[in-house]
Amino acid sequence: MDKIERDKVMSTMSNDVRADFGQIMQEIKSEAKSSGGARSKQDILAERKNDCSAELQTRLDAVMRRNDMGPNEGEVPPNFKLRRMGTGEQVELSSFRGKKPVALVFGSYT
Repeated sequence: MDKIERDKVMSTMSNDVRADFGQIMQEIKSEAKSSGGARSKQDILAERKNDCSAELQTRLDAVMRRNDMGPNEGEVPPNFKLRRMGTGEQVELSSFRGKKPVALVFGSYT
């Protein structure tokens, strides 16, 4: 699932389903974190799916699959290069390893 598909899944939720979805996602994240990595978010979701409506199960599955595509918290992200704004200089993510944290912002402030 790509971002557009996930956004479509999220945008078509009713307010009640969205509230339930948010609560369940928070609980799953908390349980996974408190387990110290012993239990994955997918495992916790699988255990809880029977307590959800079919609509909510479909949406939880879709978003969890999408969220699991990238690096997880604490994992080293893949290395890449970006061009600095206003210059042709290329900057490589790995050049920041062991230094200050890096925040990447994709979007516009206008």
